[in-house]
Amino acid sequence: MNSNSSCHEISDCPGLFVDAFRTSKHLQKSDVCLILSHYHADHYGNLPRGYQGPSKIHCTPITARLLREIHEVNSQFVVEHEYGDVWEYVNSKKQRSRITFLDAHHCPGAAIVLIDLPDVDKLHLHTGDMRYHDKMLQYPQLIKAAKERRLDTVWLDTTYALATRRFSFPSQEQAISETVKQVQSVLQEDLEGDTLVLLCCYNIGKEKIMWRLANESSSNEKKMRLYANERKMRMLELVDGLSTRDNDSSNSFTKQFCTSNPKETNIHIVPMNLPGKMWPFFQPNYQACAKYALENIRSSSEQSESCPCSYKRVIVFCPTGWAAANNWNRKNNIHVCSKTK
Repeated sequence: MNSNSSCHEISDCPGLFVDAFRTSKHLQKSDVCLILSHYHADHYGNLPRGYQGPSKIHCTPITARLLREIHEVNSQFVVEHEYGDVWEYVNSKKQRSRITFLDAHHCPGAAIVLIDLPDVDKLHLHTGDMRYHDKMLQYPQLIKAAKERRLDTVWLDTTYALATRRFSFPSQEQAISETVKQVQSVLQEDLEGDTLVLLCCYNIGKEKIMWRLANESSSNEKKMRLYANERKMRMLELVDGLSTRDNDSSNSFTKQFCTSNPKETNIHIVPMNLPGKMWPFFQPNYQACAKYALENIRSSSEQSESCPCSYKRVIVFCPTGWAAANNWNRKNNIHVCSKTK
């Protein structure tokens, strides 16, 4: 994310900021409005854990849950707004801002931010991190702005808009379907149950792959189980809608398909950096994968049909836009390495 302050302070409305957490000065003022577009570390930056104000942070309900429960921000300084709701901020100069969050189609809770400044007759759009989807053409707020040719400034996500590289992605739906298809193919071929499948995931992000895989690979007789460590499990619960405020969790994805016991399943959700480094090109760490597999060997007494005593193969799925970032990645996006004991 660009750290230049001009990318985060909304012009024509002093005191209104989007993802401006890399500097602590804004966090010390009670009269500013801080918007967090989504809960990724490069956007919440230096926001201290256990933050106690005085600035209030505005975000979507999912991001608000993560701020309160994971980041331990005092709840009185977290203000949540649903997608499509219009809310208002008035700065110290009595200038009004009417703000709307729209689904950014990025990670759970991510928002693009539409900012209407009626006092100066300006309309701005800040995309945060976004992934284009055709449904965005149906957002009535954007349709109205386009028809009236009213957008004065657009702060645009240019992560993959580098002039020196060409990126052409399949739709998110295609990417999810293909990943799920590949995982299912591995599992169908794994007749002995001795293959460990690692699904790489950010703290928040890639959940749609897990949801689709579990739903499409389960039956009434047998449900697929995915392992997640304690921290990831908690984040999945929050994203899934399960929290201490919810009474009915019977239909939640986490309750149905996830387990905190790594030896209960051979499909594990792991951090993106476990199988190797992503940048500037993918550098696989086979030793780390082999070590992880050895650490999760079941004892003979724990052996089951779905998960044997030991693993003979580790297959890693690491879905990322950086897969096509350079020639090496494009030529080696599927690579097999044999390790002997």
